[in-house]
Amino acid sequence: MMHFPTSAACSGALQRALRCFPLVLLAVGMLKPLVPADELIHQIRILPLGDSITRGNNDINYPNGDIPGGYRKSLGVSLASIGPVCEFVGSRSDNAAPDMDADHEGHPGFRTDEILALTPAAISGLQPRAVLLMAGTNDILQRVPVPTAVANLDSLIVTITHADPDIRLFVATILPITQKWPPFGASVPAATLNADANTYNTQVRALVAQHANAGRKVTLVDINADIVLTDPQNPANNVFQPGDGIHPGQAGYDQLGSLWFQALAASDVFAADLPAAGAPAAPTGLAAAVVSPSRINLTWTDEAVDEDEYEIWSRVPPVGLWEMLGEVSADATGRAVTGLKTGSGTYAFAVRARNTLGFSAWSDIVETTPSDVAHLKSASASSTLSTETPPENANDGADHTHWVSEDGVTDPSANWTVDLGDPHHIQEFRLIARQDSDVPEHRREFEVRASNDPGFSTYEVIGAQGSSPLAHASVYQVEVSDEVPYRYIRVAKTEEQGMSMALVEVMGVDQVAAPQPPAGLVATAVDSGHVCLEWQVVSDNESGFLIERRVTGGTFGEIAMIAAESTSFSDHGLDPEADYEYRVSAVNEAGPSTPAPVAAVTTGDTAAYDQWSQSHPVFAALPAGEREPLADANGDGVPNLICYALASDPMAQPAGLPAMAGGPAAGGVVFRFRRNQIAPDLIYQVLRCDDPSGGWDAVDLVSATVEEIPGESGVEMVSLPVPTTDHRMFYRLRITRVPD
Repeated sequence: MMHFPTSAACSGALQRALRCFPLVLLAVGMLKPLVPADELIHQIRILPLGDSITRGNNDINYPNGDIPGGYRKSLGVSLASIGPVCEFVGSRSDNAAPDMDADHEGHPGFRTDEILALTPAAISGLQPRAVLLMAGTNDILQRVPVPTAVANLDSLIVTITHADPDIRLFVATILPITQKWPPFGASVPAATLNADANTYNTQVRALVAQHANAGRKVTLVDINADIVLTDPQNPANNVFQPGDGIHPGQAGYDQLGSLWFQALAASDVFAADLPAAGAPAAPTGLAAAVVSPSRINLTWTDEAVDEDEYEIWSRVPPVGLWEMLGEVSADATGRAVTGLKTGSGTYAFAVRARNTLGFSAWSDIVETTPSDVAHLKSASASSTLSTETPPENANDGADHTHWVSEDGVTDPSANWTVDLGDPHHIQEFRLIARQDSDVPEHRREFEVRASNDPGFSTYEVIGAQGSSPLAHASVYQVEVSDEVPYRYIRVAKTEEQGMSMALVEVMGVDQVAAPQPPAGLVATAVDSGHVCLEWQVVSDNESGFLIERRVTGGTFGEIAMIAAESTSFSDHGLDPEADYEYRVSAVNEAGPSTPAPVAAVTTGDTAAYDQWSQSHPVFAALPAGEREPLADANGDGVPNLICYALASDPMAQPAGLPAMAGGPAAGGVVFRFRRNQIAPDLIYQVLRCDDPSGGWDAVDLVSATVEEIPGESGVEMVSLPVPTTDHRMFYRLRITRVPD
């Protein structure tokens, strides 16, 4: 959680450095936090283990015949639907579908003995909670005796279940073998191979039952018995369509993913992560409201009385990974999520509470869906071939119907138009070419135009296809960045040819109103060169805030654009004893609000450090040279500026820095430091490296928590979680002074 009290927030914009002070060095090596750092992100690690079917191969006759993601794609979608609690693990990440969790341990051609050989290292290194084991097909194809393959599987079960008592092992029977093998040269008939597969599966069922009865956490997933091989109504749903009769096609892999998910859901894998005793109650009533083209507002009911913060998680379905957006403070009941494309993107969210004893259960998952604002809206065209191909076919939501212009059209203005009814913020345009007929000239030389004039006397070109035709039955897609809302969308030919198309989708959201202006703007001079602005947020649909400044009597000019929901801003580098005026406006895609009433301020005559150095009665009595930032007033080796940064006493004894770094906490190992809230002329930066003699990298503080220190006014403790690693890591704090 990254929240700052007023003065700390105001110091966050300071950018110009005078001197840098490396302050604290913390070595972190092989640390084992109370809650493993990776489990703060994914609680359940799932290892897909097996051969080419685990990888997602399709047809060994065609090297490019893979099914991206295999069964892991559909399984991942199902797992994501229950919350951000799972991840795939494995040493391989090839053959992945876009945006999916790619890791797996699928090795094409591997027999059970080869899988057994790699398993101990995989289990030890990956530490899965669940293992999905499908093996044996290659033993049958390579003519390994069935008893040998079953013995190897027996060893696999023992190896996996003995490695860790928390591992849940799911063992699958193998698919039928419907084609002869190998594909080239001498072959073994499919009937012979499948008979051996059936014998193997019978013994797998008995073997799993034997181990389960002995108390091992092993479950049978009877793929061979439960999968539906053929669909008489639609051959495209057949398991081996397309395929080589051994590896599934897309529909087959989708079924496998569903069967794996059913087995996981029926087990205690997810129940094993029930909240610990003393964990806070889960939030309820999570809702997501689209309020602008770039913003979604999340709200929930705070059911907990002992939470420390709430974590906000999101994903982009259908196969996106869950990621934590950030944290909000205890008792929070909402969070704005910005920087989105709400009209064209599908987003899912989940929330959970956390305290020192652990996490709550997850809230319900809420999901927003893209909106095709052209669907079934009024459509027209310059001409129509027949009553069977009217303009309405192009936005009816079906790609098997189509609009076609009249035969022999030679007018380059031939076009199709949809009236969206009201202006909309357009974020994406999609055109699906005809599926049933290949007419190249219909798929080239056209523009996509947007206008608020039904006659298109003026318009904006938001996409164009040149002289190269689109591929037959392809999709033409344009990302639209223009924030102007439009009511009419037209596809217009730019050459003397006809036009046809199967479907048009216009993704966007309703036109939004300008946000309400902020209230209660106050400007405070912190010192001779810094002013802090504070205000209250009134709007719920802003995408940011526009900050403007002028010298009193002059002209306002923009000095910053900051994030939505911000309530403060620090302006620096100002002249001492000067008069300034500020105004703040909320902005979104509709433009800026009216500004909040102007706030006037006069900067002081003393810099912040000087104010501090003069406030301590003993320190202030020292000679001027001993009060300089780099001087060491009490001779303890700590410069005065560091005492200022840590809000510590520059004259205190014993000598040295206050205790402030490192140590385990309920959430794991953390790097801590004190921060003076009333220090607008300082920047605090955490640096990290694995070798102090090498380069240092800055660490993003977005995951840090900030808490007031009881009994110390104006001082806060910043705690940054430290990820676990297999080697030592070094952390240090750098203090940077910003001159006036």
